[in-house]
Amino acid sequence: MEHMLSDLQCNFQEEIKLYTNECTKHTKGLVNEMVKKIDAKKKKLKKRQEKGENVSKILCSRSMMP
Repeated sequence: MEHMLSDLQCNFQEEIKLYTNECTKHTKGLVNEMVKKIDAKKKKLKKRQEKGENVSKILCSRSMMP
């Protein structure tokens, strides 16, 4: 009986370890995916801001022309 209980505990611990590793791997994958999306949005925003600055510089230089 004690041997059977010990086997069950070992199996249970192994399953918990496997499940924890799978959850950790999945969580890291989700985090990486989110970071990539955020980086892409930042990159687009930066391009828009740079484009906006270039447009405003052109408009300012044109308005100063006689």
